Amino acid sequence: MVSRGLLCGRGASPLPLQDEGLREKGRAAPGSNGQSPSPFFFSRRPPLFYAPIALKVFSGNTPLWYNMTSNESNGEGMAQRRITLYADITLLYILMWSYIGYSVAAGNFHVVTPGKAYRSAQLDKKQLQYYINKYKIASILNLRGENPGVAWYVDEVGFSNEHNITHYDVALSSEREPTATDVATLLRIFAEAPRPILIHCWAGADRSGLVSAMWKVVVENEPKSKAQRQLSIFYGHLPFGDKTVMDGFFRKWSPTD
Repeated sequence: MVSRGLLCGRGASPLPLQDEGLREKGRAAPGSNGQSPSPFFFSRRPPLFYAPIALKVFSGNTPLWYNMTSNESNGEGMAQRRITLYADITLLYILMWSYIGYSVAAGNFHVVTPGKAYRSAQLDKKQLQYYINKYKIASILNLRGENPGVAWYVDEVGFSNEHNITHYDVALSSEREPTATDVATLLRIFAEAPRPILIHCWAGADRSGLVSAMWKVVVENEPKSKAQRQLSIFYGHLPFGDKTVMDGFFRKWSPTD
């Protein structure tokens, strides 16, 4: 059964995982003698200094920028510290994107609430068949909006009809806050959708992260501080750039609004 009365706005265009809005903006760090330091100023800290930062990023906490400058003068160990820093950052980068690459290849599928709610990226027909059979999915919440005539949408709705899966469409953007109507529609779906529900957008990172966090608060009565972990780099959501509008909205949102 397909529910078509829940469309909010026009369908959002597919957004790549690495949007142009995620381009890093350069920052100058204060140096000595009024001069900007070398771009390697981060290496003035020991490698273990970066462990809390990595933990904060992977746990989904948004505070990322630390004051990593120092008034240390260049010493004989600077070159070695640069090499160590490069190795640490390279390893972290490789591990992070390897995981994200693997996760995306698998549909970025994750458990939100065991037996009740799951989240994913846009799944192809084969992936959809696999996860629906494995987790007995009874409803699908598509956050990309209604896209009639588009292959992925035709496949998803057709598959839902064939397997008696309730299908909901809500058009959200990963770069704009949901409207009051969007939120009201989501809350209604949370209340009435057959369980388990699959929540998905294009990448399964930003819009799916926000709605999954809202689900945790509304359905599971989970504290917002804990539910915010659904908006994490673990799922491909980056705590900087245009997508942080999702974080900002969730921080100020209240289920009683």
